[in-house]
Amino acid sequence: MRAAPLERAQGRREVLTDAPPVTLPRPAPALVLDHVTKRFADHTAVDDLSLAVPSGVIYGLLGPNGAGKTTTIRMMLDIMLPDAGRVRLFGGAGTARDHSARIGYLPEERGLYRRMRVLDVLVFLAEMKGVDRRKARVRALAWLERLGLSEWRARSVDDLSKGMQQKVQFISTLLHDPSLVILDEPFAGLDPVNAQTLKDIVLELRNGGVTVLLSTHVMEQAEKLCDQLCIIARGRKLVDGPLAEIKRTHGGQHLTIGFDGHATNGSCGRSTSTGSTPSWSSPRTPIRRSCSEDWCNPACGSRASSSRNRRCTRSSSIS
Repeated sequence: MRAAPLERAQGRREVLTDAPPVTLPRPAPALVLDHVTKRFADHTAVDDLSLAVPSGVIYGLLGPNGAGKTTTIRMMLDIMLPDAGRVRLFGGAGTARDHSARIGYLPEERGLYRRMRVLDVLVFLAEMKGVDRRKARVRALAWLERLGLSEWRARSVDDLSKGMQQKVQFISTLLHDPSLVILDEPFAGLDPVNAQTLKDIVLELRNGGVTVLLSTHVMEQAEKLCDQLCIIARGRKLVDGPLAEIKRTHGGQHLTIGFDGHATNGSCGRSTSTGSTPSWSSPRTPIRRSCSEDWCNPACGSRASSSRNRRCTRSSSIS
């Protein structure tokens, strides 16, 4: 007597099974550059650059010094206006100034008020982003404790070392809980222990759904931290996409760096090949670039006798 309802129930299950799967819409990219160009007199710093930063990832902007990374970031943040193209944020209208409360920016240069006390400057900068003073103070104290700076909270910024100031500025970038964090060479001036602490925090941000744009010229940092990568050189995009896809499609490529000058007894001529990476100039053609640092290469273990008269050639890659 009860077979009919059971058959009807089975029929309903079959109908549900045959229904097409529901696909959820992808979130809009957090940041889009559309054919952006910036010129300074006769020099083109950024040349017709287009990229899209997906939401909730660590997106690396990788390139040698002078590639146009900082200029690109300044156009993203409406600090500079592009000569051509446009910038879109969070899938809608408005500039970075309109979305200021949702964006955290760590510039490469120091941007702290040197005579203010550490805690006061953090609270002030958080208030500038719309955070209540009491809440800003609680957050600042918690961050100072985490980064080992709580004992310095009443000291002036000028009393801090370069690395300490970098950590304070890093804290100021995050106090207002931004949904998009832009970091321009965030690990510069930090010892390995503190650099690793900040890297762990960057990964925590990504795991919490925050979009992170990381600008760096260090390939190792990009490989270890980034989900997607855009490599630029001389203002032009060379490679753009998920890191795993870049490794797969550009396997066996190498980066070669040459230092201008004549070879000396103390110079380094080391070449290594540990994996695959595109070069700065193009996915297939290495270029030469100069460097004025005293050390040829920390990995080489040797020091050049003169910063003007040396030659170091190195080939390396992301594995």
